Amino acid sequence: MRVTTLLRRLLGVTRMHVRDAHVAGDGPLSVWVRPSWRRSRCGTCGRRGPRYERRPLRQWRHLPWGRTPVWLQYAPWRVSCRQCGVRVERVPWAAGNSVFTGPFEELAAYLAQVTDRTTVSRPLGISWQAVGSIVERMVSRRLDPERLGRAAAHRGRRVQLPQTASLSDAGRRPRQAAGGVGRQGTQRRDDREVLRPARTVRLRTDRVGDVGD
Repeated sequence: MRVTTLLRRLLGVTRMHVRDAHVAGDGPLSVWVRPSWRRSRCGTCGRRGPRYERRPLRQWRHLPWGRTPVWLQYAPWRVSCRQCGVRVERVPWAAGNSVFTGPFEELAAYLAQVTDRTTVSRPLGISWQAVGSIVERMVSRRLDPERLGRAAAHRGRRVQLPQTASLSDAGRRPRQAAGGVGRQGTQRRDDREVLRPARTVRLRTDRVGDVGD
């Protein structure tokens, strides 16, 4: 088995050819790759089209091999698409303008489901802001647009609930945590804390009405 074939299997990316690889001492492993299809495809719609010109060399962060970071390198072409115009070609190992490969983003998004973004960023060697961007891209690609719209509308109604509840409790001191949205999911706790005074006010109103009757 050739070394390039072994590297392609270890990288775990389909429709990709490995041209060469290089590692210097304890540095990262750089792998030169290219798409396996013969004709370049539009990066927006995926249609095949003639090549226009070549862009500078780009790098994509892949899953590390132990303690060794892995980078995929390729100089993409610009494609003249009949529908979209001139676009950068699509590559099988990454989506859009992301600097991370698909397997890397899937791992980061999976870990973000079970722990906070800061904990995810440490073993992967990226910032917690990058983890948030990866999660947003994965949700937009995997979730149906109609469901995503309903979730956004539901989230908007949920954010308004604490404001209404705080207004109904005019005699209490406003809670400081109600106006902020934390990175680690503190908004859910804030919503519950703000909704508690609203329920207390309704109970007291009912009791006053009972005494009056």
